[in-house]
Amino acid sequence: MLEVMLLISILVVVILVFKRVNVAVALGAGTVFYGVVAVGLNIVRITIMAFNPTMIEVLSALILAMLLASLLGELGVTDRIVEGLSTFGCRSAGIAIPAIIGLLPMPGGAYVSAVMAKTLYDKMELKPQEKVFINYWFRHIWAPVWPLYQGIILASGILNKTPIEIVSVTWPSALASVISGIMMVTFRLKGGYNIKHDLRGLTHLWIFILISILVILLKISVVLSLIMILTILLIIYKPTSKSCLKSVKYALNPTIIILVIESIVFSQYIRESGIMESLTNILEPIWWLALFLIPFIIGLATGAEFTYVALALPPLLPFLSGKGLLWAFLGGYMGVMLSPGHSCLILSASHYEADIPTVYRYIVLAVLSTILITIVFSLFK
Repeated sequence: MLEVMLLISILVVVILVFKRVNVAVALGAGTVFYGVVAVGLNIVRITIMAFNPTMIEVLSALILAMLLASLLGELGVTDRIVEGLSTFGCRSAGIAIPAIIGLLPMPGGAYVSAVMAKTLYDKMELKPQEKVFINYWFRHIWAPVWPLYQGIILASGILNKTPIEIVSVTWPSALASVISGIMMVTFRLKGGYNIKHDLRGLTHLWIFILISILVILLKISVVLSLIMILTILLIIYKPTSKSCLKSVKYALNPTIIILVIESIVFSQYIRESGIMESLTNILEPIWWLALFLIPFIIGLATGAEFTYVALALPPLLPFLSGKGLLWAFLGGYMGVMLSPGHSCLILSASHYEADIPTVYRYIVLAVLSTILITIVFSLFK
């Protein structure tokens, strides 16, 4: 019975999202439905249990990451980084621009890199669908591994693991996506054009280097690392009060904050309802397929890392040890990349005036290549 109720709750979310209902409202409806039928009169007590230090840490990391992303944009740091990358040539810059912007996790972020790269892509005489694919694909290569990505932060809360523990498992999918993307665009990118460049722009990469050192090497918490980075950034760049207020407003996006709270509450309902034991028995014969397909379907339907992490990971918890986490992230990641509802895809296609179905010819091939290459990597991992 609980398995059916869980399926219905997920369908409620997917259907509402397809009807363009706000994703936070959709997830809230599915969460409340499952909570009422699964834990009944204990729903208030269990809901309160979800508001714990883990939730505070996840929310804090998410807000601080979005604050950093917005401030860098307000300060023009991203533009200067692009000028620095252009020093190494058009081919490198063509890939590096969306990849660097991809280090700044923000909804619809591919639009930022699409605007930055347009002049360069025009000079390269790329077709509209090629422009969209390059910008869209390389903007998201960090999704399974970058500690600031909302999916990693949220998974950290749900799985009770540090970001570095998650990344140590999911890295093959990110590397595979890079290889696949390069294979797709190598013969399409042309060089030899003069574009504005300034090697000094590369100095601004210290932000990302320091984040990597603090979080990955020194294993300092994401929250503390971001506080340190933001403090240094404020001292060095001295943003205006207007820029700071605008960035704070962006970081306190109520939809995203509510979505994170709902996802953690939902995972708490699943834990307390006792459904995991029965799911283990049901999925055990096909666990390897379920690990990939469930996150894939949710990602495909919603086009957001939030939802596949929030909805798929909790019921799959018994199988998320070792390579199980890799397959789950790969499934969700590829589903999101194929989703017609992905805001980055829609915004990029609109900016470059490309026909989305033609873009899918590139995306589908890249997704299939990424899956195959990840499988090969896993054999030696």
